[in-house]
Amino acid sequence: MKSSVVNLINNGYDGIVIAINPSVPEDEKLIENIKADVIVANPYLKYGDDPYTLQYGRCGEKGKYIHFTPNFLLTNSSHIYGSRGRIFVHEWAHLRWGVFDEDNVDRPFYISRKNTIEATSNESTSGSEIILLTDGEDKEINLCFEDVKQSGAIIHTIALGPSAAKELETLSNMTGGYRFFANKDINGLTNAFSRISSRSGSITQQAIQLESKALNITGRRRVNGTVPVDSTIGNDTFFVVTWTIKKPEIVLQDPKGKKYKTSDFKEEKLNIRSARLRIPGIAETGTWTYSLLNNHASSQMLTVTVTTRARSPTTPPVTATAHMSQHTAHYPSPVIVYAQVSQGFLPVLGISVIAIIETEDGRQVTLELWDNGAGKIILNPPRPEVRDDLAKAKIEDFSRLTYGESFIVSGAPTGNHPSVLPPNKITDLEAKFKEDYIQLSWTAPGNVLDKGKANRYVIRISKSFMDLQEDFDNATLVNTSNLIPKEAGSKENFEFKPEHFRVENGTKFYIAVQAINEANLISEVSHIVQAIKFIPLPEDSVHALGTKISAISLAIFGLPMIFSIF
Repeated sequence: MKSSVVNLINNGYDGIVIAINPSVPEDEKLIENIKADVIVANPYLKYGDDPYTLQYGRCGEKGKYIHFTPNFLLTNSSHIYGSRGRIFVHEWAHLRWGVFDEDNVDRPFYISRKNTIEATSNESTSGSEIILLTDGEDKEINLCFEDVKQSGAIIHTIALGPSAAKELETLSNMTGGYRFFANKDINGLTNAFSRISSRSGSITQQAIQLESKALNITGRRRVNGTVPVDSTIGNDTFFVVTWTIKKPEIVLQDPKGKKYKTSDFKEEKLNIRSARLRIPGIAETGTWTYSLLNNHASSQMLTVTVTTRARSPTTPPVTATAHMSQHTAHYPSPVIVYAQVSQGFLPVLGISVIAIIETEDGRQVTLELWDNGAGKIILNPPRPEVRDDLAKAKIEDFSRLTYGESFIVSGAPTGNHPSVLPPNKITDLEAKFKEDYIQLSWTAPGNVLDKGKANRYVIRISKSFMDLQEDFDNATLVNTSNLIPKEAGSKENFEFKPEHFRVENGTKFYIAVQAINEANLISEVSHIVQAIKFIPLPEDSVHALGTKISAISLAIFGLPMIFSIF
């Protein structure tokens, strides 16, 4: 599901969406106890039945969903959690307004999405899903908006090429459907339909894309590729090849060396210039290799698509989803690409994630998305410590492909133009004293947001938190002439001696940092960190202090004895 648009009407909320995982047994009491945009699913392993809200971005930006477990809703656990109503109000603040937890020890990473899903209760069409694909203009499309809104149907739109009506995506926005853009090639359409088909239902039954490539191959030339199949998938696996002129020569080999040839790929009458192979049983775990030979004299477009399903109904597969921070923006407002890779509710960490952004004219821009903690689950009260290796998925090499929705950025100038975006705000600054020096560390921002590298840093220090927060530009400047910024995403380390201050045992300093790029655009001030000077006492002093403490303790414990004598 996607975040809904919840409207405040007559002091009540309208348009709330509920999603119950297909693996949860049917129980009418679940519905009675749900009053929010929530999912009801088996627990996130690390935290059991504790409710939480999945959030990404900054404070004030809407969360994704509230997660309740069946046990939490159906069992009487008020002695553990308190009133369900109070808990819901707490989670609602996270979901609706992006409120940060006042007692959370994890670093918050939040995201906002302007997606829409309406909870409908009308006509025979309520809940129906329609896929609307067009490559042409329609100046009267807005005449049906009200009927569409009242129908309760969900409309997914695919704009095929740059000439499709701009109002097309309004239909998706108002009904909670997906919105896609595809150039006029089979791969874009295949990816769009694959994403729509995996929208709902049990994750173990959904199709998972492993490969989707479109290759313009010159005559008589061969192209090779690999597709890893991991241990969470392998059921109902298909290799599909398409061509524009002549069927290529195909060789596919599984990890154990078994080969499938062109004759094994069956052509279907309904899908011209397309052939597919269904792997019998469960596909072998490991790396599959394929080879395509364009045996025509002229160049032709060849595509390879590989889909599969979960290996077992009891073990969730690794899945990937992608979404944008917003669907429309006006230059220079940035649009952020997010990806979530997980196995069930467990995050999959330490992986390489690449996003490919395609423009209307077919040009592509490649972005590397960093696995730096964004998308961590933000929880409420303190929990018992659990080993980190139990709170993340363990998986061998794997590959996933997901198709993101379309977005529009208006007002962008053409050609080369100077940067108008500053470096990102530093969000992980840390400070500590080491002897007479203060040591700082943080993740380097970029020249433009999180790309490239900044030109220089501004570090300021004060003994007053309020002075630094309210008047950063007039706080004491730290000499950073020998600090050369690194590439975005790198770890920066810097130490300095606070020479303009008197430093004693217990002295507190507050520090914050800004980054400046080559166009002299300045980032937001980082969060403020604290460093405290602590001077250990000599051993003799510690021993003497211990004697005094002992004497005081004896005197105190002696008092009741004196009173008992009287």
